[in-house]
Amino acid sequence: MLAYANLKYGGRTDMFCPETRQQMLDKLVELKPDVVMITGDLTYTSLPSEFAAAKLALRPILDNFPTFIIPGNHDKYTRSHITEMRKHFGPWMGVTMVDSIHNSLLPVFSYKDLYILGIDSAVPNILWSRGHYHKNLLKKLGVTLTPEHEQYPPRVYPPLTERVRYLRAPQDCLNFLNKYVILATHYPVLDRNGKDYSKVHPYHGADNNFRLMQILDSAQVKPHMICHGHDHQAFSQILEVEPPASDPNPAKIPIEIHNPGSLSLKYSMPKSRSDWHRIAGMNIYHLSRDDVGVWTTDVERWIHNGREVIREEVPYSSFRKFGEEDPFAVKTSASVAASSDSGSSGSSSVNPQGSVSASTSATPQAESTLNAESKQ
Repeated sequence: MLAYANLKYGGRTDMFCPETRQQMLDKLVELKPDVVMITGDLTYTSLPSEFAAAKLALRPILDNFPTFIIPGNHDKYTRSHITEMRKHFGPWMGVTMVDSIHNSLLPVFSYKDLYILGIDSAVPNILWSRGHYHKNLLKKLGVTLTPEHEQYPPRVYPPLTERVRYLRAPQDCLNFLNKYVILATHYPVLDRNGKDYSKVHPYHGADNNFRLMQILDSAQVKPHMICHGHDHQAFSQILEVEPPASDPNPAKIPIEIHNPGSLSLKYSMPKSRSDWHRIAGMNIYHLSRDDVGVWTTDVERWIHNGREVIREEVPYSSFRKFGEEDPFAVKTSASVAASSDSGSSGSSSVNPQGSVSASTSATPQAESTLNAESKQ
């Protein structure tokens, strides 16, 4: 009841638009991504009817594209959430790697030269939306990213920020050599200003976010990208982590962080200084690898301007603060600016050695709508 009250009386049910979500999903199907990744919040309050509705809405994606899904905090409000999530989305939740030493699970999605490692950081709580990384899950992630086999020979370092790393053959079934690695989590690692998200938003982030960053600092294999949802406003950041211990180059390694935002937000300009510009959006990631083995990531962003889905010329550039002009205002004889709706949080899809489209978590909506995050 408290979770429902948070949605009903906290104004959340008016933030999202099923029509916007449908238009965004139609565009995603039209773009034909190789892979789709969903980073949680497919439902409002994890009711069985909401999971069923989310699966129905996502059918065009699930039936046509390889898809990877992890849960968000809104998918865990009921005791039956695990049963319902796996009942409806089990085939798209990756292959689970079990570590008998740490008794932990790590969902893994594999497609050609792409690995997506999923971290379930969502914690059900009716009073706040804080998350947590279980210690056994972090241990498993550390073991997976720091295999104990012999090291491959050193490779050349191009004079670019994106560098070829030392990689070691993994102890388990994962071979990271020449692979593009994405870490998928529901909660943000950094905020839009590059600060530790959990410190800036203590009741809205993962309470032990710093532990995840420690794992990434010490890991031998560094992810190329981190994709997340939870925050409905799209943004990107760079997380700089320590190089592997065997790396002769002391410079820190940059990891791209992308949050496509909400896929179904109802378009709205900020009405006060504390309000924010609501725009539905999704990202398409184009991944390519050169002859040396260096991966390049190009981001193509699609947004809903209140009337239709359009290509954003410069990714993440359309947000406006209170008092600024609406970038998508319709100029009429009366100079009336049109505002429309867009709904759930973003999605991402990936085309290894080609194009990638991604969408992050979709925020729950009034009528059991989904929060989808797209593929990688």
